[in-house]
Amino acid sequence: MARTTFDGFEQFKIKYFFRLLGSPVLFFILTTLNSFTHPYTNALLDSRQIERPVSSDLPSLVKYRQKLSTNIAELSIANLFSNFDQAIETEINTQQEQLKDLNLLIKSITLATGALEQLQKRSHSLAQWGQIEQQWQEAINILPKISFAPIAQIAQSRLKDYKVYYQKTKIRHANELDSLAFLQLAELTAKIAHQRGENAKSLSDWVIVCASWHSALDSLKQVTPDTTSFEKADQLRKSYQVDLSQANLKKEQQQKNQSFYQKAIFQANKAQFYQQKQDWIQASQSWHYAISDLEQITGNSSLDIQTNMSNYLVYLNVAKKKAQFQQELDNLCQGNICSYNSHNQGIDIFLDEGYIAKIRELSEASEGDPKKQSEVLNHISALETRFKYLSFEMHQSIRVYVGKNKKILAATYN
Repeated sequence: MARTTFDGFEQFKIKYFFRLLGSPVLFFILTTLNSFTHPYTNALLDSRQIERPVSSDLPSLVKYRQKLSTNIAELSIANLFSNFDQAIETEINTQQEQLKDLNLLIKSITLATGALEQLQKRSHSLAQWGQIEQQWQEAINILPKISFAPIAQIAQSRLKDYKVYYQKTKIRHANELDSLAFLQLAELTAKIAHQRGENAKSLSDWVIVCASWHSALDSLKQVTPDTTSFEKADQLRKSYQVDLSQANLKKEQQQKNQSFYQKAIFQANKAQFYQQKQDWIQASQSWHYAISDLEQITGNSSLDIQTNMSNYLVYLNVAKKKAQFQQELDNLCQGNICSYNSHNQGIDIFLDEGYIAKIRELSEASEGDPKKQSEVLNHISALETRFKYLSFEMHQSIRVYVGKNKKILAATYN
């Protein structure tokens, strides 16, 4: 009975073994045992067959990093089953250093990509330009830390480009800073121009106001188009141009006012000159011209218009009155009756010798004829009365001479 059982068990083992030889289970077991026996051999082969990135663009580098990370993980597992084989550990360290440099390169490219996208935009604020400049600086500072040869070559190529972009960023950052400074300077200058314009009266005041507006506009011209300050600068430029035009008009008006004022002063000086010569007709005309020039002055002015106008009107009235009597004196002396000379001491009237001779002739002819004698005496008396009246009205002494030296009448206005 026991023998039979043994024979049956042996038959069962033989039968099951041959069945197992042809089953997938046996194949799996044998394969697993082979992997456990030689794990590092396959891992090393796989790690050395990993493809290098065919391009330095970011997607290719990221894909390469994924493969490298996977490969390091597989090597680490193989290293456990190989009892920490020295060759596998060396390869792991090499690839980990490569992965470290690859991560640095990807970080640098990511920073640079973001900075480049911002750089291509038209304008940024000062704070934004500072951030972009910092991004470029960080991207540049990372690249020299990369030492693994294939990755270092890519890093060196990138470094040259990044330095160029970094310089462009610094220039645009500086332009933004300078443009803002010029904009602020223009606004300050315009504020000063407004204040000066409110208080300006003289020509020199308006010259300074116009110069201030020109200075403000010149500052705005320094604001470059690719900055955030340009739009406001362009708006202010139009406004300041209007202010400058208005200031120029007022300056031109003050130039005209100054010209009229100088003409008035010139005519007043001429009037005073004629007065000294007792030429009241010319003096009156010059005072009239002086007043007319003052009347042409318009707007707010520092020129002493009112005082001069008041004085000139007084002087004109005096001159006109004296010119009127001077005209009467001219009429009185016409017809070869007399001539006169005006000076500071008064008026000297010289009766014409022909006129004296005629009076004598009439006087001699009227002897014995009371009527004719009366006419001659009335004529002489009327002439004398007229001389005295003119002396009083003109407020000047009049002396009447026969010939050049013989005084026959002295009339004083007081």
